[in-house]
Amino acid sequence: MRFLLRAALVIALVTPVVFTRPVSAQVKGVAQLGLTRPVTKVEGKVVVTRFKIKNNSKETVVGLRIDEYWYDKEGNPSPGDTKQLKSLAPGVVTAIELRTPITANMNSNTYQFSHANGTVATKVFASLQ
Repeated sequence: MRFLLRAALVIALVTPVVFTRPVSAQVKGVAQLGLTRPVTKVEGKVVVTRFKIKNNSKETVVGLRIDEYWYDKEGNPSPGDTKQLKSLAPGVVTAIELRTPITANMNSNTYQFSHANGTVATKVFASLQ
């Protein structure tokens, strides 16, 4: 009996660990993202902006961050929203929704994309598949 337990322990220690899913490389530097044209609507007391993004890079984008900034007519900033994704695999499309409380001086908005290992280059598409 002891021999069987020792043999099982030796096999368990020698056998390599098998991952359940493949580990892909991470983007280092500039990540390529495609996005649809943002649609902004007022819903109650909140401005909601929706669009889709797609990872057009060959590697996984890790720590993706999307910041929305609002400005008044004079160019003074107003608070916006931020979304973060842990990771976005190559070719994956995901929906983004940014929600910002309405302020009286809102006039225009911009977006800034970044990720944990660098910057993001974006290109707008009519649709994403």
